[in-house]
Amino acid sequence: YTFLGFKCHDSLISDQWRKGILELVNGFRRTVAKGQQLGKDDAKLPTAQYMNQLTWDCNIEAEAKAAAKNCPSSPTLPTFQASTYKLGYITATGTVKANSCDASKTAKNLLTEKWKKAVAGQPNNTVVKNEKVFSQSTYQRQCLSGRCQTFYLLQ
Repeated sequence: YTFLGFKCHDSLISDQWRKGILELVNGFRRTVAKGQQLGKDDAKLPTAQYMNQLTWDCNIEAEAKAAAKNCPSSPTLPTFQASTYKLGYITATGTVKANSCDASKTAKNLLTEKWKKAVAGQPNNTVVKNEKVFSQSTYQRQCLSGRCQTFYLLQ
């Protein structure tokens, strides 16, 4: 198997970054699918019946980038053009020092932090009210980021 790249139009985001984020998120999902994810009170969450492996979607990337343009504090909900998909979003921000940001490491750390916090309050496989991170990461499609002046925005 030879990886041929994602063929997305945004050259400011490397395929290495996309692949790293995709592998991280699919790793989270795989842990849930196998019934190995610990949730609230360290109880194992149920095995997922229908957990697919995500692939990268360049159209969703473009929609997320548009939503994150100009680094809004509350990004506008992306609208996936010509589709019946209902997209939601989660955001994560972290402070970065000028010229010292490793985008891959920062994004992975932000995602991992969000994931750990989300699963810590997850009692089972049902959607917990007001907890978007777990449900959107396991039931939905995802994601993109943007580097702002003093923070890193991950959607």
